[in-house]
Amino acid sequence: MPNPEVPVVMVTGQRSERDVQIARLAGVNEFVIKPFTPAALLSRIQLVLRKPRHFIISEAYVGPDRRRKVELNYSGPLRRTCDPEEVADEVEREVARETISVELEAMRRLIAARGGMDRATLQMTYRVMQHTTFRARQVRDKTVERASQSLIAYVDAMGGPDACDPAVIEIHFDAIRNLLGQIEMDPVEADRIARNLEAVVTRKSARRLVAIG
Repeated sequence: MPNPEVPVVMVTGQRSERDVQIARLAGVNEFVIKPFTPAALLSRIQLVLRKPRHFIISEAYVGPDRRRKVELNYSGPLRRTCDPEEVADEVEREVARETISVELEAMRRLIAARGGMDRATLQMTYRVMQHTTFRARQVRDKTVERASQSLIAYVDAMGGPDACDPAVIEIHFDAIRNLLGQIEMDPVEADRIARNLEAVVTRKSARRLVAIG
């Protein structure tokens, strides 16, 4: 059976607003307008792999979320079926935390097996952090959410595996594992851990800007 959630990158010579709207309603993820360069096509493919959108199933629409940006800090009413539901049950909370732990350990082993960070591994790490952010928000674990967002911000700032310091990725993994391992961690200590990660990323990002400037 075909998988309806497979991303679709549409290559087309049609560029009117109406054509774009029709394609979006049909569930297209990204567009490449002819004529195009190989780099343009590659960038769209990388976009759907690195920043996947949630899949929406409703009476009026089936396809990828048409919002390009998800406001993780939004605190109003949830309107989409893909929006995180409040998870009050402790069993579900533990399942979410265990899932995060398993994914982090799998990434750690993969990085070690490959002898370091390459582009594919970095992209996978990025996606795992996106998943971690989503799950942490489900269980309202703000510090784990901040820690995963910190690593996402670091990868975005560095721009590729050559510029990424493996030690920065490792301290994020260690911090998240530490936060997950202590259910009743002192909020002050948890906040300190998150702030330290954010400070590291701020310093590294500033140095990166100087280096490429």
